[in-house]
Amino acid sequence: MDWDPNQIPRAAPCHSRARLVSPSEIGSDKRDSATLGDYTGWLKSNPVCFGRFSVGRRNHVIRVSAFATLLLFATLASLEIGATVAFAWFEDWPPLDWIQESLDDVKPAETTSGEPADRRRGSVLHPYMGYVRNPLHLPRRVEQRLADVSINEFGFLGPSPLAAKHADVARVVVTGGSVAEGLFVYSGEWLAHELEASGAFDGRSVELVSLAIAGFKQPQQLIAVSYLLLLGAEFDAVVNIDGFNEVVLPYTDIIPFNVAASYPFRWNAMAIDSIDAETALAVARIGRAEMELETWRGFFSAFPLRHSAFALASWHVVNTRINGKRIRLEGELREKIVASVDTRPSMRGPPAQFESNDALFENSVEIWRRASMQLWQLCRSQGIAYLHVLQPNQYVTGSKPFTPAERKIAILPSSNPTRLAAEAGYPRMIAAGPDLLEAGLPFVDMTDIFERIEEPIYRDGCCHYHDYGYRLIASRIAVELALASR
Repeated sequence: MDWDPNQIPRAAPCHSRARLVSPSEIGSDKRDSATLGDYTGWLKSNPVCFGRFSVGRRNHVIRVSAFATLLLFATLASLEIGATVAFAWFEDWPPLDWIQESLDDVKPAETTSGEPADRRRGSVLHPYMGYVRNPLHLPRRVEQRLADVSINEFGFLGPSPLAAKHADVARVVVTGGSVAEGLFVYSGEWLAHELEASGAFDGRSVELVSLAIAGFKQPQQLIAVSYLLLLGAEFDAVVNIDGFNEVVLPYTDIIPFNVAASYPFRWNAMAIDSIDAETALAVARIGRAEMELETWRGFFSAFPLRHSAFALASWHVVNTRINGKRIRLEGELREKIVASVDTRPSMRGPPAQFESNDALFENSVEIWRRASMQLWQLCRSQGIAYLHVLQPNQYVTGSKPFTPAERKIAILPSSNPTRLAAEAGYPRMIAAGPDLLEAGLPFVDMTDIFERIEEPIYRDGCCHYHDYGYRLIASRIAVELALASR
């Protein structure tokens, strides 16, 4: 017989409080005799409530959800395309790979407060070298980047300087500050390869040893090499890469704290045994800013955000804002420390007074020159080849062409103390170079090595380079050391 939908019991509209109708309530004779098409067509025009939603409402929800999903994906795609175009179009925006690299940066707030104090400190005092890295400290960072490298028993990165040396191995020391340490970590393999290819060591394989630590300045390099040789270390060559710290740090971070200019970087902070409550609060504020930055860093580092142009642009904004806050807080802390007067000899050293900034820079360059001469004479007395490299820096006039994006990252405001010190100190060191060469010291001024390189090299406003810059320096060192070894 024909199926008559009017004979089937109907439910009230789904939005009413009427009793709901289930399929079992529909007569079996009518369900059995109806075709599937008849039944489906009838349901479309006469929605019956099965459970909570009607078929019509369920289809409506599916359509709305699908549209919302498509709209979301379209919005995200538009943002992604827009961010990608913006990075390619605007020259003053940093490259995407730079921003992605900053996700791997590590700031000083690296460990939890629950760890032992000796593990939390990134550096420890040393009776001769001022300070060294803390072998217990994790994670390790070089130029604010994570470094998968061990710390040996002497507080330097990499293999022990006193490890047994085979006759077919040439052990080459790299010493200096953070640039020398960065060269060792990020281009050490390339440097070893270039040295082996240069023929400087008669076919022997090259093993690099680091006596470099961020913040080191002369006479710390001289003392480190002397100390390790005294303990029985065997070196075939010493490469001393310095210059920036020697002229900048006394002006920016040593003399302003009434500390002797020849003392190590931040000596007054490392030698301090107590701080007042106000200073402790300022330190805590800096720590909170660093923790906030690390939280965001962890969020944007996750897949797939670290590969998204829009996410990287957002991270760049957050990173810039919080770093600006951190720098401001560090400036306030600096003012508090400078204002505090601690006359203990252990904190300040010999009186540090100069009639003018020019006198300070002349003194700094003279210490730099004397220390290199003494280090060269020490190496010569032990049959060790020596090379002194004046590290490149962006504040040497005409030393590199800058794109707008690199200039924005690499060049600090003209009133910045770091820039002022570099601009005042570097010409004096360059002028002292010929005197070193005339004395016979193997010296190379590398301040012009990037003179024709338009590709971005500098990764901050201080002195550090991307890996390509380190490779260029490593290749030049291999050539110069081969000449010095003949």
